Parts: sequence; structure tokens; C-alpha cells
Amino acid sequence: MPRSVDHDERRRDITRAAIRLLALNGPRGLTLRALADELGGSITMVTHFFPNRGAILDAVTSQLIEEGATDLASFESAELAPAERLRAFLVWLLPTTSETLQLERGRVLLSAESDAHFNVQEFFDTWERTIRDLIERYVAPLVSEGERQFYIDLLRVVQNGVVLSSVEHPKYWTPEKQVEFIDALVPVIERLSAGPEKRS
Repeated sequence: MPRSVDHDERRRDITRAAIRLLALNGPRGLTLRALADELGGSITMVTHFFPNRGAILDAVTSQLIEEGATDLASFESAELAPAERLRAFLVWLLPTTSETLQLERGRVLLSAESDAHFNVQEFFDTWERTIRDLIERYVAPLVSEGERQFYIDLLRVVQNGVVLSSVEHPKYWTPEKQVEFIDALVPVIERLSAGPEKRS
């Protein structure tokens, strides 16, 4: 049984190292050799768990989603009004720590690449579906079904814009400024979705 725990932990170590390399050097910097160097071991140590770079990217996607699910569970279990829950989710999506900023930088660098060893489009399709499904979950209590798609698109575009701006201009888009932006946005969504009689 301890062997299984070690195996899972080693896979997580490799995946974390892969995320760091993606953020620093983009996909071309994520080689089996570079991963082995980052981890202080041999290439075999990496290929024992991941046969190729595509498998590593799959693991990166899965780990990001898995870790996100853990975070989401914490505020889903809290007693929050729908607008507060939406706010908590949108703030969670922001790169407000050095680690999450690094993750987003890696994602942006990956988007500029077409790499035969990575199914880059599949990575982005999976990530986009996951984020949009989650936005729908949190916006649904606030808007009518007929308006839902509009607000999903709106929130996704705005959130993606803040993330990209934070990667490009981290000194301007500080964590505090990002959160202030979301704090200003959520009441606007509430007003827009409330109907004409409640907007004034």
C-alpha cells in the first residue's frame, strides 16, 4: 500500500515540475531531459511514470482540474448566497498568487504553440469545457435559462481578459486589483440579470 502512495506522489512531483517548466520556457522547454534535470534524476525516472510528453500534458490537465475540484468543494460547502458563490468562484479563477500566475503564464505560452508531441487543442478544449460548465453552475441561480448562455460568454471573456492582462502586466494587475475588479463586476451581473424594473 505505501508503494501506491509513493507512486501517486511521484506522479504529482513530475506534474508540478512540468507546470513550472511550461511557465518558464513554454512547451519547447518541457522535455523529458529538462524534467529529469528539474527533479534531480534520470530520464528513466520520468518515463517510468509518463511514456511521452503528451502523457505529461494529460496529467497536467487532470491535476489542475483535480486540485481545482478540491478548492471548489471548500466554498461550495459554505453557506453563501448565489452572488457570493459566483464571486468566490470568479476570484478562485484569478492568478492571485505567484503559483497561480505561473500556471497561467504556462497556459498562455502553450496556447501559442503547435507541438506534435502535445495535443494542444485537446488540452484547451478540455479546460474550456470544464471552466464553462463551472461558470454555468454558479451563474444559473442568478439568471433566467434564456439568458444563461449570454452570461456564461460574458463572464468567460471578462475572466479570461483579466487573467491574460495579469500575465502580461503583473505589476498593474496586482491580486488586489483583480479582486476589486470582480467585486465591481458581480453587482453589475446581478443588476443586468434582475430585469428592467430593478436596474435603475
